[in-house]
Amino acid sequence: MNRMTSAALAARERMAKCSLEWKAAKGGGKLNTGMTWPKFWSACNKRLKGDPKA
Repeated sequence: MNRMTSAALAARERMAKCSLEWKAAKGGGKLNTGMTWPKFWSACNKRLKGDPKA
C-alpha cells in the first residue's frame, strides 16, 4: 500500500494553493515580467511554509 506521509500531503496542499494563486495572478495580469511557474512555486511554497525570508 502506498500511503503518503504527512509531509507529502502538506506539500501537495501547498502546491494546490499556489496553483490557484498562480492562475489568479496570471489571469489578472498581476505577474511580474519574467515570472515563471517554478519561480512562483518556490516563493509561494516558502511563504506558505512560514519562511520569514519569503
